[in-house]
Amino acid sequence: MKIKIADISPYLESLSEKEKDKLIARLLTKNQAELEAIYFQKVASKNDLEDLFADVKAEIEDAMNVYINYGVIQKNLAKGIQKATQAINRYKAIDRRPEKEGELIMYMLEIIFTDFGNEFGTCWTVFDFRVAQAISKVVTIVTRKIHADYRMDFEGKINGHIRRLKAEASHNDVIYNLPDRITY
Repeated sequence: MKIKIADISPYLESLSEKEKDKLIARLLTKNQAELEAIYFQKVASKNDLEDLFADVKAEIEDAMNVYINYGVIQKNLAKGIQKATQAINRYKAIDRRPEKEGELIMYMLEIIFTDFGNEFGTCWTVFDFRVAQAISKVVTIVTRKIHADYRMDFEGKINGHIRRLKAEASHNDVIYNLPDRITY
């Protein structure tokens, strides 16, 4: 049986303020993501949110560079992309502006194409697949969620990334299914 909010609303309304505060504190200690979201949306200043954005950028850099020293570099970069995507998703839960999420994904893609661009098209296709997923996600954000004024900032770089990925690693279905270019 699935319990809904309406089922416990009468109980919650009957609680005193002190009991409600204790209940909220207990619930928030169990869910760190919600605690961070409430803090940055209701308590923190704009500077704190900018600091968090910078911290996530640093976390993306660390995720992309931490695995490259051992093993198959393409597999390790795929793990780094996965860690960076998790950091971006945590930021997205706090700051729901799609242009900021797009900026973070583009930052990750810039690191990939600048530092690891020669790793495409090998037999370790998991790296190509993860990059294609990131490009697909940013294409969706830019074409569907961001206002037209912001699209021009992203369009040229995304089209360049798509062209390069299709030229070097088009054997993967996810890459093949990417659009040839995006326009606003």
